[in-house]
Amino acid sequence: MRTSDQDLGPAAESAAFVETPVRVGEFQRFRRVFFGRPLVIFGFAIILLNISAAIFAPLISPYDPYLQDLANALQLPSAKHWLGTDALGRDVVSRLIYGTQTSLMVGIIAVGVGTLIGMALGLVSGYFGGWLDAIIMRV
Repeated sequence: MRTSDQDLGPAAESAAFVETPVRVGEFQRFRRVFFGRPLVIFGFAIILLNISAAIFAPLISPYDPYLQDLANALQLPSAKHWLGTDALGRDVVSRLIYGTQTSLMVGIIAVGVGTLIGMALGLVSGYFGGWLDAIIMRV
């Protein structure tokens, strides 16, 4: 039975260093490489903008997206309606802002369903293996 780390020697100290799951500087390196690219920062900003628009749609939308005003149908962009109005007189900007909620929800549901199906098939394939695994992996 060992009572101290001095008995282990230098080989045990280097083995203890290798066993650590994540070294301290790896996250900083990932952040520097990942966010050091302008295209990544631009894409990240667009994603955050869409998520923010979906969450705060009732606060930032200038008009009710379902309110019809046939007198103002098919107006061109102006200071009152930034992207104009549609054939029923609804504000296009308001409809775009509220549309992000639907788009985001459809994306989240699609990814969730795909994940559940993939996990179920992977579990069945891994558990039973053999010919069933071969069929599932080819499908």
